[in-house]
Amino acid sequence: RMAEAGNGRYYPGRDLFSIPDIIVSEVQFAARPLINEGNFLPIVSGIDAPTEDLTATPPLLGYVATTAKPTARTLLQIGEERDPLLSTWQAGLGQAVAWTSDATARWSSAWVSWDRYSRFWADVVKTTYPAESDGGFALEASTGPEGLRIRVGAAGAFPAEAAGTAVVTAPDGTRTEVDLQRTDLGSFEAVVPGAGEGVYGVSARITRNGADVYRDATTAIRSYSPEYAAGSGDPLVLQRIAEAGGGRLDPDPATAFDPAGLAPGSSSRELWPWLALLALLTLPADVGLRRLRLEREDLRRARAWFRRRGRRGRDAGEGTRSEAAEGLFAARERARERQAAEGGAAGAASPRPAPPPTPPPTPAPETTEPAAAPPPSAPSDRTGGAGGLLDARRRARGDRDG
Repeated sequence: RMAEAGNGRYYPGRDLFSIPDIIVSEVQFAARPLINEGNFLPIVSGIDAPTEDLTATPPLLGYVATTAKPTARTLLQIGEERDPLLSTWQAGLGQAVAWTSDATARWSSAWVSWDRYSRFWADVVKTTYPAESDGGFALEASTGPEGLRIRVGAAGAFPAEAAGTAVVTAPDGTRTEVDLQRTDLGSFEAVVPGAGEGVYGVSARITRNGADVYRDATTAIRSYSPEYAAGSGDPLVLQRIAEAGGGRLDPDPATAFDPAGLAPGSSSRELWPWLALLALLTLPADVGLRRLRLEREDLRRARAWFRRRGRRGRDAGEGTRSEAAEGLFAARERARERQAAEGGAAGAASPRPAPPPTPPPTPAPETTEPAAAPPPSAPSDRTGGAGGLLDARRRARGDRDG
């Protein structure tokens, strides 16, 4: 298949030692001379006016090796490599013909003395003429999804005893003869299935009791595979597709977008754009964490910085207290002092309690000097219960220390 697709040659290659021979043969084929001389017999490979009744030809003594165009029809082949000898192809609105040998006594000496020599060349020249209407008859050949369709039509009616045949020459040179079926009084038709890419030669003939009523030849070209051809609509297939997808076939335009009775659909959405954006945003942080080295001291500094920031905020909040709040705090302090003064006056009227008994002093060791007696406490200006209790507490503490 690879060789066919590349217009090459296929060799099995089962033995590695045969590869050099294959290469040598290919080199010889590529380097062969374009002018080939010898004794060659042409082979009929296509049907047209020059080769329609041709069964055998005289030999040729030489030809020029060529390659046929992709859209050309090869009517005669020659040589071991089946090189084209007579080819024809469409050129605009006309036909072009190529003959790779000569028409003189050098290579065609046997053809010059051939009794059909003049008729052959007359038919070759005639193939280049535009097709003319012959009594209202017309030959049509076209390719479609069903294959190659052939039709012979007439302006009037064919005779009742008329019969039709056609010869189809495929692009590979194979010939197929088909019978034309009468579809009405003025037409014969036939379909050749399986028409692939290439140029097809069609020769049609209508006869009556062995005599020709009409004969002509034409070509049909398929430039692409049949699977790419436009086909006809199939309502059953569309109905199955609609049922499989939960849709409707041929709905009313007013209800074309009405979701009633339809199964809810689902759709997919690509996430890679959002993920790519997230990766782009986190890339600087990733680079920073990889490049920077954070230690415990750095963390402590960060915590201390945040604490200072918080303390400054609290101090700023306290400093912004209003004057009314300051007045309230001052009034509360004055009330506390007034209560303390009233409590001192009440304590002065009550009898002073006796001081607790003082334990005897413990003799100090001889090696140490006696502790100096505490200086007498200055008389307190405080009078009253609160001042007396405070003085008694101080004396008791001094006795314990002494």
